[in-house]
Amino acid sequence: MFYKIGFFVLLGVALFIAGSQAKTFFPTTSPTPTPTAAITPEISPETITTASPTTPPAINDTESIRKAMALKYGKQPSDVELEVSQKTAMHAWGVTKFKGEMGGGWFLAYKESGGWIIVDDGNGTISCEKIAPYNFPVSMVEACVDANGKLIQR
Repeated sequence: MFYKIGFFVLLGVALFIAGSQAKTFFPTTSPTPTPTAAITPEISPETITTASPTTPPAINDTESIRKAMALKYGKQPSDVELEVSQKTAMHAWGVTKFKGEMGGGWFLAYKESGGWIIVDDGNGTISCEKIAPYNFPVSMVEACVDANGKLIQR
């Protein structure tokens, strides 16, 4: 019986030694990763934006009215000379002409949800029918001509 116990003790020691030697010949740990420097992109003022990419840049009212006038007459906005004389949040009155032309005229513009539209323009009388739906202030349009050609004081 002593032989059996000695055999198992000897076998256990042999396995222990064999196991520790196996670890030195066949390492089971993964290599230690080499630390790398964190890469951060360089930020310059040109790369910083505050507007959403889907939001068009805001343009001022005068430029928006200039674009509406150009659209109405099939011109480029750069060919439209325009000066706003009076403006409220929804209405504008002023003078305009196209580059290269001698004369010009007045315009009345209205701001809708989609932007400014040209309600009426010319160098003669103002049509009461054209301006009626837009409720222009009397300070911008003191008088207009009705469908019968009669001058109406507002």
